[in-house]
Amino acid sequence: MFFLLLKYAISDFLSEKELQNLSGNTLKGYAKFFREFKRWTMEQELTDASEVTQAHIKSYLLHCKNERGNNPTTINVKLKKSQYLF
Repeated sequence: MFFLLLKYAISDFLSEKELQNLSGNTLKGYAKFFREFKRWTMEQELTDASEVTQAHIKSYLLHCKNERGNNPTTINVKLKKSQYLF
């Protein structure tokens, strides 16, 4: 079975984006999103990137809306960023 720790998947993704010469602000935005997402997945005891489902993404976005008070625009940005990795 394929097993890839989420932290390595995120690290690889960020390295790939850096090689694509994205702006520093864009890279910081990705890093911040994935840092927050990784923290949430650890609370959910999710460590394997292959186990993250659309249901997990939806649950995370609901958490951001209801618990963190993120507005609809921020939620949409987070949804878009999550689609790059999952």
